Amino acid sequence: MMNLFTRIQPLYLVSVFTLCITGCGGVSDAPVTIPVSGKVSYNGTGVKNASITFSPLDAVKSRAAQASCGEDGSFQTPEGKGLMPGKYKIVIQAYKTPLAEISPKDLATQGGDNNLAVPKKYMDLSTTDLEVEISESDSSKKLMLDLKD
Repeated sequence: MMNLFTRIQPLYLVSVFTLCITGCGGVSDAPVTIPVSGKVSYNGTGVKNASITFSPLDAVKSRAAQASCGEDGSFQTPEGKGLMPGKYKIVIQAYKTPLAEISPKDLATQGGDNNLAVPKKYMDLSTTDLEVEISESDSSKKLMLDLKD
């Protein structure tokens, strides 16, 4: 005579297998993101090594994203970490000499406003006037951000 476990074991295995298949390969919960690329320039010259932050105006529906500029000011959001549809304010931080290269004793004299590679207003969320809107219909977004005094 078969015990109860032996009779239900095949049913148990099929159930576990079905749960694994549907749980591991089903619809992704990851949000749809749009890759963003472009170039940051200041008075027509590419801004090298800038850090770009995209801050959502509606933090409930979107999330912040970041990108880094290369030597010529070009940037691209990391793969899979683009912007969700929505409106964003853009903050750009760039220094003539990277802060990490300034010794702590010289930081007070060399790390101030004279070391900024872009106007100060673009470096603060409350003063930047740079904005972008990402639509669900965008397959990608290219931005040309030419900063002015």
